Amino acid sequence: MIEKRKAFNFTYRKDTLLATITAFLMLPVYYVNTHYGMDSVAVFFIVFIVVGHLFLNTLIPAYVVIHMGGEGLSGLGITTHNLIKSIVISIILAVIGSYQLMDVAKDFGDVDLLPHLIFNGLVLWEVLFVYGWLQLRFEKAFGYILAPILSALCFCFYHVGSFAPAEILPLFL
Repeated sequence: MIEKRKAFNFTYRKDTLLATITAFLMLPVYYVNTHYGMDSVAVFFIVFIVVGHLFLNTLIPAYVVIHMGGEGLSGLGITTHNLIKSIVISIILAVIGSYQLMDVAKDFGDVDLLPHLIFNGLVLWEVLFVYGWLQLRFEKAFGYILAPILSALCFCFYHVGSFAPAEILPLFL
């Protein structure tokens, strides 16, 4: 039986707590990478790739949803439903997001953006983490009205200290 989505719900569960914890742990991961990972491949690889992407953004969500929750990959939003529409929307948003990335990069001086754009285009960690993990956990706990708002706040939160305050609001939107 398919569970009916609720506009509002208030059932804070163990998976909601784990999602919240992983969102808060992304702040130091993102901060360390932004401030030290640009100069050190080891810091970038260990902190951002292993701790951030692999552990916090992929393994914990997959373990909780698949093994603890028994939901399978659909528990992380990975389905073939509306696949073509999703790909088209993703391409449009990636193009729009790349302009913001270029604006932020000019603060760092002469930076080669091509590797960063390719990296962000090929990895799905942020999409999986924010929309597949945080938003779907928050929707089960708080309903589909508050879930995207809370997910956007988490997304903004872990960019604090890495982005200028004026650049945080567009991340929320």
